Amino acid sequence: VRPAGVARTSGGLVFDGRTVLSLPPGRYSFRMRRGLVYRERSGEFQLRSGDADHHKDPLPRFVDMAGEGGWSGDLHAEVHQRPDLPTRILASDLHVVPLIDQRNDDASHVRPIDIDPLQAAIGQRRLVPCRGAVDRRAGSVVVLMATGTLAKLPKIDQPLPTPFDIVRSIRATPRASHHIHLGRVSGWDLPTWIALELVDSVGVLHEGLGQAGAQPAPLDRPHDPVLFPEPDGVGRWAQHIYFNLLEAGIRVAPGAGSGADGTGRSLGDARVYVHCGKQLLAEAWWEGLRAGHVVVTNGPQMRLTVNDRLPGAVFSGRSGQVVELDVQLKLSTQHKIRYLEIIQNGRPVHQVRLEEWVSRRGELPPVRFTESGWMLVRAVAEDSSMYRVAMSGPCFVEFDDQPRVSREAA
Repeated sequence: VRPAGVARTSGGLVFDGRTVLSLPPGRYSFRMRRGLVYRERSGEFQLRSGDADHHKDPLPRFVDMAGEGGWSGDLHAEVHQRPDLPTRILASDLHVVPLIDQRNDDASHVRPIDIDPLQAAIGQRRLVPCRGAVDRRAGSVVVLMATGTLAKLPKIDQPLPTPFDIVRSIRATPRASHHIHLGRVSGWDLPTWIALELVDSVGVLHEGLGQAGAQPAPLDRPHDPVLFPEPDGVGRWAQHIYFNLLEAGIRVAPGAGSGADGTGRSLGDARVYVHCGKQLLAEAWWEGLRAGHVVVTNGPQMRLTVNDRLPGAVFSGRSGQVVELDVQLKLSTQHKIRYLEIIQNGRPVHQVRLEEWVSRRGELPPVRFTESGWMLVRAVAEDSSMYRVAMSGPCFVEFDDQPRVSREAA
């Protein structure tokens, strides 16, 4: 059913509040959703000739992430040439959406968008704080975001200037004016980006984990299908790479982007929540992202503190001491949770069933350190078609002011 004047996606219609459908007689099914913090509604009805009916079916919110200081963003979405973008942002319940003004994987360059009317349409509680460009060449997808004007990207088949040269020129601007996000942590060029210290966040949840299921890309280093079987393989491979970054002493924030382009993935299907206070301010949001005060998710809504501090915190100890971290977790979800895991130094050290977490009133088992290391929490949901997960940013422990560095991981 495709009524005129209503925004469309590959999965259906996008509308604000109310729409009118003129339907021929028949049996119909429907599914309604709004982002990841509203309950989905689905059902069916029979329409006979001459029938007239009116039914109000609200979508209740089951958690107020923004009210708890967590503001959502999609770091990689390419739907910005659509006139219905404000409606899509509202329907996805996103708060920060960088505008992708240009991309180089086709023959054309995207024309700039006027930010002011868009900001007025979505309201001041939602931000379009910067412009973006997507450089997609042989070994990586890099999303360049800046408050100023970005230089024109070369075509995809032009080797120069390299993506690294482009980012170096952006880095010459004031620090608060830009953010560099590596769209897929599994890209072949990851070691070069990391060695050159040119990225602020890496895509642990990315466009390859859309609603259609796992989608490996040629620019990704392939994973072993035996060690990382589908449908979880692509997602677990990305996390495995990220854990090795942390093990090698590389402290880079995890990020998420849907890769939404109007052909199958929806805006905000993968997103990052940045905890930066009760009020949404652009500078605080980007600073919180770079500091790792984050949860990335494509489903479960997770809020946690470690010894009353946010993810990204660094704890100190001295040789011979034991540092114990207490994890307090809040969890809300549309999907049944399979299990909760605490990852310490790249390995699961506690796996907690939902019933146990409830009986402990939101507390997870303590995590003990006798040497430098790191930990994070992830919640894995039941879904036979894809890897549906929420993962916190890591917390770190330093003994004698020395970080953990694994030569094997490097």
